[in-house]
Formats: sequence, C-alpha cells, structure tokens
Amino acid sequence: MPESKFPNLADMAARMANNHARATKAIDSLTEQVDQMIRATGEENWEDVERLGHQLAESSRNEGYRGISALAQHVADEAHRPDNTLATKRSVIRLIGLHGRTRRRSQTVPVD
Repeated sequence: MPESKFPNLADMAARMANNHARATKAIDSLTEQVDQMIRATGEENWEDVERLGHQLAESSRNEGYRGISALAQHVADEAHRPDNTLATKRSVIRLIGLHGRTRRRSQTVPVD
C-alpha cells in the first residue's frame, strides 16, 4: 500500500502538545526565578539580585529563551555595581515585562 501524501495529524498534534507542555514547564520554572529576583530587588539585596540574574541567564539560555537570558545577564551586570541601584531596578522592570510577554506567547502559541 503506498504511503499517504497527507501528514499524520495525530502525530503532529501529539508533538505540538508535548512541545507546548515543555515550554510551559520551562517558563513556569523561570517565573519562580524572576519572583525571587523581584523579592531581592525590593529588599535591595544586590548580591542576591546578581546571583539570581546569573542563574536565570543560564536557565533561560538552556531552555532556549535567549532574550530573557541576555536581559537577566544584564541585570546581573548592573547589580554588580553597588552605586547603580536605579539602573538595576530599571533592568529588573524590563526583565519582568519581557518575561510576561514570553509567558503570554508560550500559553497561546505551540512551540515546534
């Protein structure tokens, strides 16, 4: 019997569902890290902000979220300078916005 010229929709749907679940799990994990960074920023604990920025940069890079990774690294770099609190806070706010947009996209668009 010849191969069908049509894609196997069940397989495609299963792959899309698995990819979506993976992306949702990854972004949820990143959300916890962003929340920790927000707390540390509120407490003006710049050592923790720097440490968390490095961790978030690595985690998000490993999960394929390059934009979040780059901005988290920027936050860590800003937090390393003790006289730079305003710039660090601005960078954290930008990170929160990017994370929110990424989370919203991951909930509506399946990742292939």
